[in-house]
Amino acid sequence: TGETASYDTTHELDDSGATVGSGLYMPVGVHGTLSVLSTEEDAFDDIDRQVVALLATNAAAACNRAKREQEVRETRERIATILDRINGLIENTVEVLVEATTREAVEAGVCAELAATEPYTLAWVGRPAVRGDNLDVSEWAGEADVVADGESIAVADGTPGAAALAEGHSEIVDDLASDVEWVRRLDEAGVASMMAVPLAYTDSTYGVLFVCSDRPDAFHGREQVVLEALGRAVANA
Repeated sequence: TGETASYDTTHELDDSGATVGSGLYMPVGVHGTLSVLSTEEDAFDDIDRQVVALLATNAAAACNRAKREQEVRETRERIATILDRINGLIENTVEVLVEATTREAVEAGVCAELAATEPYTLAWVGRPAVRGDNLDVSEWAGEADVVADGESIAVADGTPGAAALAEGHSEIVDDLASDVEWVRRLDEAGVASMMAVPLAYTDSTYGVLFVCSDRPDAFHGREQVVLEALGRAVANA
């Protein structure tokens, strides 16, 4: 209840039948209780209660501080891990973009680097089809065999990739439940989230880079910023 319980007469301590003469039970914030017991009845006066209350308050503050410090350490470790992974991805991708001499090499190299980097599991590039509102799969990499070179996927209004292609805006899909056949294949293959990144530079659009993950909500925050920058670099190359 968050309130102090005080017993001045003999009472049971627990279900085992053990008894004590008197006891003070004070909440330590949300962390537990501070119990001070005596074999004698009426063992605690007002001063004792004030002292125990002060100790409980200090204990709660110490627990809160320790919890905050632990959360800060865990956050720093998590950020360091993310930065190491992102830095590695950027370095490897830049190397691919510098060394590639053809568009096919650029797309294949970037897809391979993404698919080999956690938490991504699959990546592919769709080029605008000559006719219709489709994207033709040009290069892909990953464990899940759900797309194939040359496959044409529909990107009508409301399907992943449509806005990325037509408007140049990245799209994040956290729910792959869909009636669209190729999206359903991804869902069945264990893809939990996906990002469609426009490959656009200045006024030119070269297609859409699809990046998939087996983790939900994998493309928010830093991930989105990095992949959007990567999309511009690929288009430039």
